[in-house]
Amino acid sequence: MSPQLYSCSTPYKERPQYLHAVIGVVVVIVLIFGLQHVLNGSALISLIIFNLIFLLFTFPLKGPLWCKIVWLALGNVVGVLFGLIRLSFSLVLKADFIGIDFFLSHIIDFLWVVPIWSLALSSLNMIKHRKKNNEDL
Repeated sequence: MSPQLYSCSTPYKERPQYLHAVIGVVVVIVLIFGLQHVLNGSALISLIIFNLIFLLFTFPLKGPLWCKIVWLALGNVVGVLFGLIRLSFSLVLKADFIGIDFFLSHIIDFLWVVPIWSLALSSLNMIKHRKKNNEDL
């Protein structure tokens, strides 16, 4: 029951999960087509950026597909809610600075994009370690 040690000369290589990435692309296309009629320009662009980051850096990793899809959907829900909250604030404050609001909104979106993506990565890692610990028993 000793942990397996890797020497410094043999790096750990993980093979990408291409099937998960393809399924993720299909899910993202469906989500974006469904949300394009609901959201305004800056919120939709933010969701597209989030989905691209998620597709490129999360779906190829090892882990259960259901967990990746759940976190992708949760990220899109948070993005929609964040876009609606930002829209309501701009309507209440009567902010007519379209150019400034358009660029600042993408910077402000890091407030939800980075935490959701990092929580998804943490949950994938947690599931991997939990599965490994269950196999050791």
